[in-house]
Amino acid sequence: MERISAACAMEWSIELEKALRSKKPGQAVKAIQQIGSRLQQWNREPKPTMAVYNMFGLVLGEDRLFANTIILRLADAFRLGDKDTRLSVVRVFLSVFRNNDKEKKGKRYEGILSKARIHNQMELLKRVKIVFDTGDVESRALALILFGCWADFAKESAHIRYLLLSSLVSSEILEVKAALFAAGCFCVLAADFASVVLEMLLNILISPNTSVAVRLAGVRVFAKMGCSYSIANRAHKIGLQLVLDSSEDDFLVSLLVSLSKLAAKSTLLLSEQVDLLLLFLSREKTLMLQATALRCLNFIFKKGICHSSVSTHAIRTLLRTIDETELPSAMKCEALQILQTLVYGLPELSCDKMLDFTILLNIIEKAAQSPVMSESMLAIQILVDASKRLGERRQVGSDGDCFFSLPTRIISVIMDRMILMFKPLLDVSQNNSKVFQEFQSLLNLLLFLVGEHPDLGVLVLQKVGSFIECLLDMHDNVMTTKQEGVSVHELVDFRGQKSMYISLNLVHNVLKFSVTCIENLNEVSAITTEIHEQVKFLVEQVQSCKLFDRYIYIIYSVLLHSQNICGCVVKKNEEPCRVGRNLGNSLCNLSGEHEIFSLELVEKMLIERDNWPVYKAGIYTAYQGAWITAAFIFGQLIGPS
Repeated sequence: MERISAACAMEWSIELEKALRSKKPGQAVKAIQQIGSRLQQWNREPKPTMAVYNMFGLVLGEDRLFANTIILRLADAFRLGDKDTRLSVVRVFLSVFRNNDKEKKGKRYEGILSKARIHNQMELLKRVKIVFDTGDVESRALALILFGCWADFAKESAHIRYLLLSSLVSSEILEVKAALFAAGCFCVLAADFASVVLEMLLNILISPNTSVAVRLAGVRVFAKMGCSYSIANRAHKIGLQLVLDSSEDDFLVSLLVSLSKLAAKSTLLLSEQVDLLLLFLSREKTLMLQATALRCLNFIFKKGICHSSVSTHAIRTLLRTIDETELPSAMKCEALQILQTLVYGLPELSCDKMLDFTILLNIIEKAAQSPVMSESMLAIQILVDASKRLGERRQVGSDGDCFFSLPTRIISVIMDRMILMFKPLLDVSQNNSKVFQEFQSLLNLLLFLVGEHPDLGVLVLQKVGSFIECLLDMHDNVMTTKQEGVSVHELVDFRGQKSMYISLNLVHNVLKFSVTCIENLNEVSAITTEIHEQVKFLVEQVQSCKLFDRYIYIIYSVLLHSQNICGCVVKKNEEPCRVGRNLGNSLCNLSGEHEIFSLELVEKMLIERDNWPVYKAGIYTAYQGAWITAAFIFGQLIGPS
């Protein structure tokens, strides 16, 4: 078993001590960097239980002792070391602190820098304060950053608090920025300290003598003012006033981000913050401010805590953004992501509060037809989500059938998008892995829609037939153009090895989709004669083209004499009247013809010793219940006994 960090602590402590005493240039810095990664690993591990102590032969509290020793040695290295050594020590604690900030997510911090796990707190603070009192501006700034990283226990020291507050009014920009960072760390944990810092922060930000760098650093502190509702509310109001009084884009961008993070910590501030951000989506604002507002709205709504704040005005504003032709695609995608999040709130929101929902669907449907794939895919996903939510609402009888045609419209949009993806997929000069993934995602969405609405199975298979037909037409156009001697630089040579591989891949994916679709319809007893006729048409389409190999022909042919198709249709038409029996007989005769066709193809492949595709076809035919074909294939492959 690999040893945990607690079991390695003594060894790490000794290695660090030796390296720090070494006279070899760079050895100390290298050791500090190494212990930094080890402390991050240790910080992620849970505190050991008695069972773990016993497993590794540790004495209770031994790991904490060595952790304190390592941290104290780093503090000594900071006190005695040169500039590079001090910078390395700060980076170690800063990396541990930032990882803690990401992982705790509102939980009480219990990592290796927590108050409960550091016994020699005053010794640590004393060593760093010596550097602050005797060092230059850069050393004082580094010391302040360390105090911020140690905020969980440093906040208890009145001397350190005074030191931070006095540094906020320093004439040195570097020192003030570091003090703002440390003050923000303290504000998260101490409401009384945050109240004092907030008043000082306002004076710093409105002072005409404050540099741009300090103002931007000061704005970030607003996000740290969430230790109590009263402090957060005051900070948010001050921030709103600063927004109204400022016209500097860089300052406003930082302020909007910081206020959004603050508002996300208190549901009482969210509605006001959303309204503020919507103001910045107007055409009068710069693209940078609009993009920031969208990013902040996305951050807030993804928290899942603001659906009650969604208003008609918010959705109209987002729709206008999506419909704006001159906006960059990235901004439209951000707005679409926000709407995608809001769609999940539809079951709880009535249509009259969501504006005329038809307008929303029309704009999203227009976005789904965008030539930009990222926009189109997001919009299609929103339409599918909306269809699901509206379907749930119809089941509880809340909205009637006003959106009954939506699934049909979505299917058409998806198939149109798949057809538009043809040319990029068949362009052998491009890397098409992402396009293939999007293509498969569209097929999965179609499967979902058929699962939700089995009655649309016929329409989906019709669209698949159109897809195959489009592919074949493109092939014919290329061949005709070549024969006429016209330049075809914009077209694709289907005879190229890579193009052929891509074409077969496309058809194979569509085939798997068709099979899964039929199986799903079979599970809900939705196989009809219309489905059978559509499958028959699809099979004939594929078999009439010489673009594909025999394996594809066999697989498609098996669809017609599989148990899912033939068995279900015949069973549904088993009735006393002669018409029903004749229909069942004709279907069985048709499937028998295609089974003969499959056997002929198998025989040709066996003659050419193309055994591996034959074996795969045998597995598939057995799975589909085409027993005659399966028995013939495996009998031929095994050979005479």
